[in-house]
Amino acid sequence: MDKIYQDKAAKLGNSAARQLVLIYGALPLAYIITGHLGLVLAVSPGYATAVFLPAGIGVGAAFMLGVASVPGTFLGSFVLNIWTGYSVHTLSTVNLGTAAIIAFASALQAGIGGALLRRVIGYPTLLDTLHDLLLFLLFSPCICLISATISNGGMWLAGVLRSSDIALSWMTWWGGDTLGVLVVLPIMFAFAGKPRRLWRLRIWYVAVPMILCFGLFVSLSFQARIWEEQLANEAPSAAFLARHKAWQNWFVLTAGVLSTGLLGALLMLGTGQAYRVRAKQEELETVLGGTSFMLTRCGRDLRYRFISESYGQMLGLRPKDVIGRTVGEVVGDEAFNTMLPYIEKVLQGNRVEYERDIPYQNAAVRTVHTVYMPERNDDGEVIGWIASIRDVTERREAQKRERALLMEVQHRSNNLLAIVQSIAHRSFANGHSLNDAKKAFESRLRALAKTNRQLTKSNWRGLGLREIVLLEMEPFGGRTSVDGADVLLTPKQAEHFSLALHELATNAAKYGALSNANGRVLISWTTTEQGNNNKLDFKWQESEGPTVATPTRQGFGTALIKATFPDARIDYAVEGLSCGIRLLLRDDPDDENTTNPPYISSQDLGPGALRDTSEG
Repeated sequence: MDKIYQDKAAKLGNSAARQLVLIYGALPLAYIITGHLGLVLAVSPGYATAVFLPAGIGVGAAFMLGVASVPGTFLGSFVLNIWTGYSVHTLSTVNLGTAAIIAFASALQAGIGGALLRRVIGYPTLLDTLHDLLLFLLFSPCICLISATISNGGMWLAGVLRSSDIALSWMTWWGGDTLGVLVVLPIMFAFAGKPRRLWRLRIWYVAVPMILCFGLFVSLSFQARIWEEQLANEAPSAAFLARHKAWQNWFVLTAGVLSTGLLGALLMLGTGQAYRVRAKQEELETVLGGTSFMLTRCGRDLRYRFISESYGQMLGLRPKDVIGRTVGEVVGDEAFNTMLPYIEKVLQGNRVEYERDIPYQNAAVRTVHTVYMPERNDDGEVIGWIASIRDVTERREAQKRERALLMEVQHRSNNLLAIVQSIAHRSFANGHSLNDAKKAFESRLRALAKTNRQLTKSNWRGLGLREIVLLEMEPFGGRTSVDGADVLLTPKQAEHFSLALHELATNAAKYGALSNANGRVLISWTTTEQGNNNKLDFKWQESEGPTVATPTRQGFGTALIKATFPDARIDYAVEGLSCGIRLLLRDDPDDENTTNPPYISSQDLGPGALRDTSEG
């Protein structure tokens, strides 16, 4: 978490540093450069010009950055006007005071103008509606009253501006600032405004045309000034001068800049509408591309008019390779014949909904849930249909697996309960004491539980015979030898082997080879091919234990082994009891051995025991 906070703090720090550089470096520099170029057209005493581009820079900066940009505007204006004052007059306290007044007025105008536009239009802004553009065009002249009034008033009080020049200077100042805002602010936004996606587009479609138009009229203005100077030098007649007053270059420039501002407004309106249309199209494409639903639109001629990207992906085709082709060509004859009855219904004007397996020719058979809606023209005639398609193949497969799993759980539960019932029946039968019967019952359940835990871990895919043997014979350690390549048993076979081994081990521990200090048990098995399956031969052999006697009755252990494995052979040789089990192993561990009963019934476990003294 500390690293995350550090990264965020670093990003915020970098952003703040960039903003400071922008406000106190780039903004004043742009203000000074454009202002000095604009003052080439200034009227005496050199402070007012017909087009003052820095006014647009100041207002635009405050519009985008807020009041934080105001100090940069003040700094740029102050330096610019000191430079201008020094160029026109000798630098003095009056000039410094005048520069400070103008800088204050410019900064105040920028701050109030930016805040006002942010309030009435908002930021970030597309500036593409007639409402927003009219507000911009109407408020810009009002905003520019601030600097013209304060600056000219301050210069008049300081004695820099004569009373006879106030009206002309004020009008020129106000008009210059207004035209500067109208021209510069859209260009600034094109290079730095938000949202960037739209304004980046407007660099070519708004900013560049405005700059070219502005440059054209500035050139015409300079040409008009040169023409006026030539007329003055040639001393024309009074009648000629009356018809050609020395204002043509101002009119040309003013009209040109105003035209540039209006051109920008029209271009922003057009590009904004195009951007909105494109944004809606992209939004729709994003929705269509991101949804699991697939959409198609077809005409009465059965040709595709539109398909979504997801539908094309399912077919393995690109949308452009599908549109214009017939449904039958794209999906194949078999799939088309499956869909045709529903298509006929929707072309009759009916809403159609179905869920079917569709054998698409370029894809595997897919289960789709489809809704057809008729498309009508203005006269109400059905001209085609729109299809909403959802691929539910995985859902259907999951439902099948779920049903199979429920049936399997039910089967296994019935099997397990039957085994437990049989174990309980025999454990508490034959007149054994309740305590002995309880111990026998619990030990058999533990053996069964251990195997079921291992089966659960394997997701009921089966268990290896070696794992079952080692699990059951673990308490007897080094007195048991195990020999045989591991083979995979089905879950039912694993349960049966677990119970059989438990009975053999319990009997050996109480009365057989494991009941003394020297006895041993050898467990071995081999597999051989028999047809398409393998045959397992399993053998339990005891040695060095007490002398074995043939039992007089058959008890639970013998009955369980015989019922579970009908081919089992139990030999009561004097040197040690042996048990052989033979069964077929299926290639598929999920395929239960049909030679074994589905469960062990209480009738299968008749009276008697492995030994006549067995534990019930």
